[in-house]
Amino acid sequence: MPGIALLTNAAANCKLDDVTCGGFLGDIATSANSTLTAGIYHQTKNTEEEALKFKYKYDEFKLIIEGTICIKEPSTGTQIEAKVGDVVNISKGADLVFWSPEGGKAYFVGNRGVGEL
Repeated sequence: MPGIALLTNAAANCKLDDVTCGGFLGDIATSANSTLTAGIYHQTKNTEEEALKFKYKYDEFKLIIEGTICIKEPSTGTQIEAKVGDVVNISKGADLVFWSPEGGKAYFVGNRGVGEL
C-alpha cells in the first residue's frame, strides 16, 4: 500500500448527516489503522438557546473554513467565537454546545474511527 493517497473531490462528495440543532456532520476519510477520521462539520445559523450539545469521547481539531462557529463549555464558562482560519482544539471529555450567528463550516480531524461519535 502506498504511503499517500488522493481522495478526489472528497469534500464536495461528503454526505452531511443531521446531528440535530442545526448541526450536520460528514466523515470524509479515515486513516489505514482507523485512529484518525477527517470530515466536514456544518452549523446552520441559530442561537445559543438552540445550540447543539455534544460530549466528546475523543480529541479533535476543527479548522473553520466558512463563517463563524461559537462554542461554549458550560462547566467552565469558557466560550469562543471561531472564524475563518481559526483552529479549535477540543479535548476528549469536553462537554460543549455549538451555535452560529451566521452559519459556519469546519474541516475536522478526530481521534476516532468513521461513524464513531
